[in-house]
Amino acid sequence: MAQYEHLPIYKKAFELSLFLENEVKNFSRYHKYTLGSELRDKSRRAAILIIRANSRTDKLGILLELRAGYNGFGGGWNVGWVERLQLLGFAAELYQTNR
Repeated sequence: MAQYEHLPIYKKAFELSLFLENEVKNFSRYHKYTLGSELRDKSRRAAILIIRANSRTDKLGILLELRAGYNGFGGGWNVGWVERLQLLGFAAELYQTNR
């Protein structure tokens, strides 16, 4: 099985998952179980897709699924994939500064 822990994109996705887990704890009950659940699920799904893509020779299908997931992650915002990756980086930096 291919190693994935060293991949920068996996590290960012994992950091985002940890960040969202901590932030969702502070949501109100309603938002914790609606919006918070969706945020946690999508961030975990991104990490899982990165692991799957890394272990396969044909990565395109999984990477397209990952990109489609990030299109949904924006909550209807008209943001491109580059901006989403920048948002991931920003969220990871925010996580680092708030530790």
